[in-house]
Amino acid sequence: MKILISLAFSLIVIVTPAGSQDLPANKTERKIVRLITNLPEIVADNKYMTKKGRPYIIYIENKAGDLDNCYHVAVSEYNGVNLVPHHRFLVEAKTYRIYYLDFWNDNFKPSSQRMAET
Repeated sequence: MKILISLAFSLIVIVTPAGSQDLPANKTERKIVRLITNLPEIVADNKYMTKKGRPYIIYIENKAGDLDNCYHVAVSEYNGVNLVPHHRFLVEAKTYRIYYLDFWNDNFKPSSQRMAET
């Protein structure tokens, strides 16, 4: 259990209002975190959450592997007890194409499709 907790905190990135954050050391992971951090909906939501005193925490849940060539990224708030995810994304390791989780249909859609829906 201690290993799981330390692993979770080693991948956490806190987004602050000024945009400063602790970025991962890995170049690919750093680029992925920056891509997600700069998405318009994340920027807008983070401004709102920061006013409430709960800035978003962006972390990589699962790294790309042999079978799954995508990074699983979560954008969560820390409510004092646990992390509550607000957004979940898949990012392809080679192309950096972003997919978002459609909670209602329980599948991932390309970010271009999300922009068309909003």
